[in-house]
Amino acid sequence: MRLLRIVCSGYPLFKENETIDFIASQRVTDEDRDQMTSLFSNIYQNNVIALIGINASGKTIVLNMVSFVLNLLSANQINNAGVRDVLAIMNDEDRLILEVFFYDDGNINDLTVEIGVDKSSKERRYVILDETLKSKSSKKVKYKKALFDFTKYDSEVSRDNNEAYLRDDISIMIAYNKEHSCRIDYKDLSDITDDNRLEVEAVFPASLLKLLDPSVEYLRYERKGLKKDIRLKFYRQKEEIILSNERELNLYLSSGTIKGLTVYMVAIDIFKNGGILLIDEMENHFNRELVATLIRFFQNTKINKNGAILVFSTHYPSLLDEFDRNDNTYIIRNEDGISIENLASRFTRNDIKKSVAYESNYLKGTAPNYEAYMDFKRFLRGEIH
Repeated sequence: MRLLRIVCSGYPLFKENETIDFIASQRVTDEDRDQMTSLFSNIYQNNVIALIGINASGKTIVLNMVSFVLNLLSANQINNAGVRDVLAIMNDEDRLILEVFFYDDGNINDLTVEIGVDKSSKERRYVILDETLKSKSSKKVKYKKALFDFTKYDSEVSRDNNEAYLRDDISIMIAYNKEHSCRIDYKDLSDITDDNRLEVEAVFPASLLKLLDPSVEYLRYERKGLKKDIRLKFYRQKEEIILSNERELNLYLSSGTIKGLTVYMVAIDIFKNGGILLIDEMENHFNRELVATLIRFFQNTKINKNGAILVFSTHYPSLLDEFDRNDNTYIIRNEDGISIENLASRFTRNDIKKSVAYESNYLKGTAPNYEAYMDFKRFLRGEIH
């Protein structure tokens, strides 16, 4: 299954109907093809999607919405802890409508889901009120602009909330996934944004350890029944260090090394499965070069052979210069509501760096508010004597 587009409407925090595309909207050159995944015909997938914006612009909320959609496609209950967090802002009368386009087994699919608050429940819970799934053969799409046009197609599957076997908080994708033996692999690493910890039990490759911390000879897990040992050895020390839990690693390894071990090991699995990796504030604990290296791996089709996608949020405008294209970058703003704007719709110039355009506020709304800056500056002058 390949995610093509997400359209979100009715969400209280979003300014309007907001869209994220996972496919190329710009022309794909011969050089671009080495960094992208061909899906069918002239449709190419961007293997890296960047969400960039100033502090409190809504990047995390947008990333959480992508994660929610992935859970929906996987037929997970929308009331599960963590999954439902994105819905917590909704009032009783709100209706969240998600239109999700995905490609699978030669067909383009259009899943439309309407979600609301369960008013009959004493506890706060959410239900799927309506849902339809339409499909069409990719062979019928002759032009890119017709890719998401389903006006001539009737609903192939409609939700029936009277069916006893279908829970009111699980998508009809549960039947689709079973019938088509379909799944979408993904990993959301948002949990380690503020709580940096090792998330993977493994024998870590020596080459990865050398990349992150050349002083480490080896790091590996050993389990005997319920007992778990973490064995760490530095080149200049004769004895290995044996730890009983991941928290103790913070005494010996830098936060960047710990995050790097988690991110890169998860990325290896994502590369194997052709899934989606979500990372919030990717630069946290990382130096710029380690972030750029991960981006380059996802853009390298000799490594990323199965079309895995990296979706990340960042405050670093310099990372924009890693991209030759504009259509894989989204500017997130929060001005009377969160808006999502594809960089390709605004930025067409190639004679200046994207990072310079971003930092100079050429793109509007990408620099801190000047009036707020001056107000705070005056406050500091009056506060400090």
